[in-house]
Amino acid sequence: MLYLRRLPDGENHRAGQHRAAYDALAQGLWREYGMQHITLARRERGKPYLPAHPEVHVNVTHCSRLAAAVVDTAPVGVDAEPVGPLRERVLGRACSSAEQGWVLSQPDPAYAFIRLWTAKESYVKATGTGIGVALQEITFALTDCSIRSNQKAGFTQLLLPEHVVTICHQAGKGQVLTLCPKEEWICWNWI
Repeated sequence: MLYLRRLPDGENHRAGQHRAAYDALAQGLWREYGMQHITLARRERGKPYLPAHPEVHVNVTHCSRLAAAVVDTAPVGVDAEPVGPLRERVLGRACSSAEQGWVLSQPDPAYAFIRLWTAKESYVKATGTGIGVALQEITFALTDCSIRSNQKAGFTQLLLPEHVVTICHQAGKGQVLTLCPKEEWICWNWI
């Protein structure tokens, strides 16, 4: 399940975003497993995991105005990014030529690029390989309502007006949106 929190002005700084992401993770672990006091460790390339609970897979992300965590029974990754100006240099480094053509042909190329970027980032976070891999080799074909990839993974995107949140999860899962009791939280589950 995805635990997403919008950040008020007072928390919208790097430390506040980081804290909110781990608060979202704590919320998810408590709601789904009743876990309160956990030890979180990091694998060689930074992927978080729970040493005492290898059956539970987690990941976190944060950016301007948003923090999120995912909790699942299979490897999972999440990335959230605000939509900003398209930086063509990054587009060239991160995307295949077909992906670059798709981005530049879209009505809003900056939004299209963030959709691709978060898909790639969520994938390398789910696999634990990190951003050091050649992102041009992890290719996607996106439409308004789907993501197809050359990787064995499923993807779910939450398309917000100012942000894109992408979850990479076990292939074959669908999506269900539920609201948490606290107004600033959104929980999103895929089944």
